[in-house]
Amino acid sequence: MRFAGSTLDRDHDVLDVPVGDVQHTPVLEHGASLPPPTGPVFATPMPARRHPWRLVALIGALLVLVGGAVTVFVIVTHHAADVAPISVQAPATVVADQPFDVTVVVRNSGDAGGEMDLTVLRDGVVLDSRTVQADAGEEVTLTFRVNGLTSGTHEFTIEGVDGLSATVVALTPALIVIDELTASPDVVDLSQGATVTVTVRFTNTGEADGDETLVLLMDGRSMDERAISVAGGDSGTVVFSLTMDARGEHVLEVGDASVTVTALAPAELSVDAVTVSPDPLDLNASTDVTVTARLTNIGDLDGTFPLEVTLDGAVVATRDVTIPGGETASEQFAVTVAHPGMNSITVNGVEAGFDVYQLARPATGTVIVNQLGGGVNQLKIVNDSELDVYVVLAAPGENQPALLGVYVRAHESTTVRHIIDGTYVKYFVQGTDWCTFYQRFTGFARYGMFDRVTVFDPPSNQYTVLTLTFGASSGESAPTTDVDPDSFPM
Repeated sequence: MRFAGSTLDRDHDVLDVPVGDVQHTPVLEHGASLPPPTGPVFATPMPARRHPWRLVALIGALLVLVGGAVTVFVIVTHHAADVAPISVQAPATVVADQPFDVTVVVRNSGDAGGEMDLTVLRDGVVLDSRTVQADAGEEVTLTFRVNGLTSGTHEFTIEGVDGLSATVVALTPALIVIDELTASPDVVDLSQGATVTVTVRFTNTGEADGDETLVLLMDGRSMDERAISVAGGDSGTVVFSLTMDARGEHVLEVGDASVTVTALAPAELSVDAVTVSPDPLDLNASTDVTVTARLTNIGDLDGTFPLEVTLDGAVVATRDVTIPGGETASEQFAVTVAHPGMNSITVNGVEAGFDVYQLARPATGTVIVNQLGGGVNQLKIVNDSELDVYVVLAAPGENQPALLGVYVRAHESTTVRHIIDGTYVKYFVQGTDWCTFYQRFTGFARYGMFDRVTVFDPPSNQYTVLTLTFGASSGESAPTTDVDPDSFPM
C-alpha cells in the first residue's frame, strides 16, 4: 500500500508522514487499486503548548473489505521547541544601595532545541534583555546583576509573561548611633578603688541588621571594646567597668559621645616651710619664739592632719589641722627656748634652725681671753670712736688663737698689765650687740689688724707700755688691714 510521498512497510501499520501528505486513495504496491474505504480517513492535530507549536495528527483509516478487511492507522508527529521562563528568584530583603542578583530559570519543554528573547523588568522598567538558547528538555539559569536599590519595595517581572515575579524589599542601611553615655560615679576617690561603671545606650536607626565594635577611650587611649549585633530599629545597652588610676579630669568616649570623670587624689599634707621668729633670739630679752609652718593639702579631698613640733628633738607641741583639698594654710606655735646657741625646730620632720644669743655689753676693761699673764708689760687702749672695740693679741702666723682679748666701750679707755714679753699681732673688731655666748659682735662689726707687729722685750728692770688709740682726731694713723671674720682669732 502506498501513500503519496511515503511507503508503507508491510510489516508495520504506523508511519510518520508530514501533515497534508495524506491521500484518501491508497494505491496497492503492485499497482492494483484498493476499493474506497468504508470508514473515514482523518487527521487530528494535537494542541501546541506555545509557539513554535507541536502538532500531532492521528490519521485513522478503516478499510472494510467484503470477504476480508484490512485496517490501517497512520500517526503523524511534528518536532518543535517550547522555550519559556518558569521562575524568577531574588532575595526577599536587601540593603539599599547594595548590589545583589536576580535569577531567571528558563525551560525548553519541547522536543527540539530552540531560543527565546527574554527581558527582565524592574518596577516595569527594563533591567536587562538577553537571548536564551536551550536544548530539548534543558533548563537554563540566567543571573542578572542589580547594582543597588533605593529603600522600599520593588518588583521584578518578565516582559510578556504573567504570573512570574519576585518582590524585593530594600532596607535602609544599618546605622548604630549612641543615644547616651554615662559614667557612675563621675567623681571618684583614688584611695577607694576608683572603679567607674560606663553605660552605653545605642539604637540601630536603620532597617537592616548591623554589627559594630564599641571602643571605650579614655583621654584618647583605648581601654576596652565590645562587639554588638543590632537588628534594624532595635536598641541596646553595653556596660563597661573602668578602674581609674590617674588624678585629674579624664574624658571617656564611645563613638561621638563623651563624658568627663574626675579622679580625686586623697588628702595629703605637705609642710612647705618652717620659720622661726625672732631669728636670732636674744635670750636676755625673751625666751619665746614663734614657729610658723606653711602647710598645703596637695590632695583633692579635704583632710585633717596631725602636727608635731619638736625643739632639739623633744616634742614641745601637737595639734590637728583641717585643710580643704588643694589649699594652703599657716599654723603658728609658741615655743620656749632654754639655752643660747643654734637650736633646731621641726614640724612633722621639716627642720628650721635658728640662733639664740645672749646679748650683753661688757664693761670696759673686761678681759675675755688672757694667756699672757705674769709679765711686766702693759697694753693701754684708748677708744675715742662711736663703737665699742674688742682688741686681741695673737702670735704671728695664720690661724693663731687669741692670747689676750680686752673689751673697751666707746669713748672709754683701759690698761691691761702683766703682759709677758713676746712678739704679737694686734687684731681688733669694732661693732655693736656683743653676744656673751659667742664672744663676738652680732650687729655691725668691722674686723681689722695693725700692719706692724709689736715686740715686748724691755731691758731688765723695765717694762713696755703699748698704747692703741681708736678714733683719734689728731696724730699719725697707724696703717691697718681689714680681716676676714673667719680669720679673726678667737
